[in-house]
Amino acid sequence: MAINLMRQSIELEQLVGESATQMQVKAEALVPGAGREEATVLLEDARVIVGSVEVQTDRVVLDGTLSCQAAYRMGEDSQVQSLGAQAAVSYVADIPGTGPRMAAQVQAAVEHVQADYENGRMVFTAVVAIRVRVNRLQPVELIREIQGVEGLQTRVQDVCSVKTSAESGATSMLRDQVTLPAALKASQALMCRAQPEVTGSSPDLGGVRVSGNVQCELLIASGVPGRPVALVRYALPFDQLVELPDWLSGEVSAQAQVRAMKAEVREGEEDEDGILDIELELDTTVQAGQKEDLKVIYDLYTTGQGQLSPQLSPITLCTGFQHLNFTEPFKGTLLLPEGAPGVGTVLMVKLQPQLAQWSVQDGETVFEGVLEATVLYMPAGSDKAASVKSELPFSVSGEGEVPQDAWVNIECGEVEAAALLSDRLELKANLMISAAFCQNQTIQTVTEVEEQPAQPRRHGLVIVYPGSGDDGWSIAKRFTLPLDQVGEVHSGQPLVLRL
Repeated sequence: MAINLMRQSIELEQLVGESATQMQVKAEALVPGAGREEATVLLEDARVIVGSVEVQTDRVVLDGTLSCQAAYRMGEDSQVQSLGAQAAVSYVADIPGTGPRMAAQVQAAVEHVQADYENGRMVFTAVVAIRVRVNRLQPVELIREIQGVEGLQTRVQDVCSVKTSAESGATSMLRDQVTLPAALKASQALMCRAQPEVTGSSPDLGGVRVSGNVQCELLIASGVPGRPVALVRYALPFDQLVELPDWLSGEVSAQAQVRAMKAEVREGEEDEDGILDIELELDTTVQAGQKEDLKVIYDLYTTGQGQLSPQLSPITLCTGFQHLNFTEPFKGTLLLPEGAPGVGTVLMVKLQPQLAQWSVQDGETVFEGVLEATVLYMPAGSDKAASVKSELPFSVSGEGEVPQDAWVNIECGEVEAAALLSDRLELKANLMISAAFCQNQTIQTVTEVEEQPAQPRRHGLVIVYPGSGDDGWSIAKRFTLPLDQVGEVHSGQPLVLRL
């Protein structure tokens, strides 16, 4: 025999390595007008934005910015004030095997932030979690056809391979105005938070159109007696075209993040309504996947002269990009610490989720973690705002299996708090978890075939009693018969074969 192996080369997306860390980052700012009086921190918040990511030999270098903000009041003053601070974030992830032009994914989030007043300065301490993963396209040669073998029998498996073929992004400025009732007597925007949500992505001329909403929460200084602040919630829609070649926009996923946000209050005259101007910078990213259908030879033999010895090797394919979303209502009770002023009116509540772990049970994924809750409120009979913090455990489960290497993001929506008694609050929210991962499949494939000396063949009739693991292929290969000469196979039922 003169064996001729016809090969085809494909590219498989493979994980080079990943790195995860938690780091403490500090930012500080001068408190305007600070003197001998102490500042009482009422509410703090922070977010981290990754600016640049560079994949180098055996490492990934990233830089970003931590932006912090806090609402506070000075001494016995009832007026609520705010300030912000920024700090640089730098991280070097040591990942052996990486190199320039490889693709890096980065996930960065603030897991905890605390603001403390120290000698006329507001010092923010944030715990930032960073995860870096590097993939590469690895060329692999598969045998697509074997020529020159008489009586060749092959077993073929149809598989699908998906790889990331392109990534593109676009930045847009979103602006809108919100009317503030004159009775609110709004004077300035103190703090603002933004949570983008992608609701749709579809091919469009020249790329992919991504749409969604940015859920904005803004804490506004109010002139209403006994209510120094008010919370404004507003959904800011977006519709962004991200450029991609048409042939790449078959299977896409889209993400959005708010890079910067600012808000400004324009006070109205006397009994006129005020205006809240909102402006934010939104980054939208689209990843395009390319799908390839393959026929993989994973077993063979010959019914002709001679024998074949196939060499099998495992390969791992990404058969598809999976996106699972889980939403579950949360309800919990927050008890005020001893000595805290009793709750009169709730002004604002912030929930910071921290995901601890997840596990798969009977086809469902169970997520567990802690909600760090901060409630800003007006004590009964007082004109000075106060706040309370607590940690509440949560558990979310949903249908679908999320592997441990998935990228998981958790957010809180529709957050509410109400006073049950003066010393306890009921918290409600929707916990929204999104998980993205590659669905992997490891298969055996024939990578080499060698010819072996011919062995004497038996002739005549033989009666075979198939075992529980036998099928037509295993029996035909055992007796070097063409597959079509073996009829239906049933365990324990005899087969008569002519050799």
